[in-house]
Amino acid sequence: MPMLRLKAPASVVVDYIHFFVNRRAYTLQPNRPHPESGRYYYYHPKDKKTGQGLSLTPDTIRRHLDGEITIGLYSINPATQCSKWVAIDADYKDTLADLLKLSFYLKQDGVPPELRRRFTLGTFFFDLPSDEERETIWGIYLKKYNVSGELPNDEGWTGAEIKECCRKAHRLGITLMQAARYIVPVSRSAAEQIKALRQMASGKFISASTPGVYQYQENPPASRRRLMRDPDGPLTVMPPSKSEA
Repeated sequence: MPMLRLKAPASVVVDYIHFFVNRRAYTLQPNRPHPESGRYYYYHPKDKKTGQGLSLTPDTIRRHLDGEITIGLYSINPATQCSKWVAIDADYKDTLADLLKLSFYLKQDGVPPELRRRFTLGTFFFDLPSDEERETIWGIYLKKYNVSGELPNDEGWTGAEIKECCRKAHRLGITLMQAARYIVPVSRSAAEQIKALRQMASGKFISASTPGVYQYQENPPASRRRLMRDPDGPLTVMPPSKSEA
């Protein structure tokens, strides 16, 4: 049975630097939450001897990609005032409605050629995580929240929903299957809006998950995998049970 091993190859680290790193300063998420707020406040890591801020290294990026640490990057290069990428923090209530409004107005206004030429690396469309991507996300948050057990049916889940399932299981002392009862995937609550975004992106943006241009499939092949987690072992992909076959 295949087992998930989180180990970013050197080529992935190089690609990450090429696409996302615009300056060597970075922030680091602490291992433990704030004792009063329970939140994780990013800080600037410093050399213990000199007190100088640490610079981003390939090894730091590898540890980030492997899920050992979580870092934050700066998008603007102070020397050129240019960005390689733009990110929108969208993890608040009614996020989807705001993103759909943004998508609508950008589509209405269009992107002028002189601005489009600045995005030489391309414009990417990030769809819901694939089977393989969700397996990787589970591995990260199971480790972070120190939970284990049988995993729920995660078809159509986002990374945020997988994280929340693990967090609920950890904080409430319940199984992942029980925690999943309190998760309503955005793929279900906003199915029509997601379909509209996929149709809008089809043939116009580069896929962030697969090589080439993103192509929307009306009826993609159904997932045939089950996820199990041995309390003392790694994440394992299991064949479908007889009832699922």
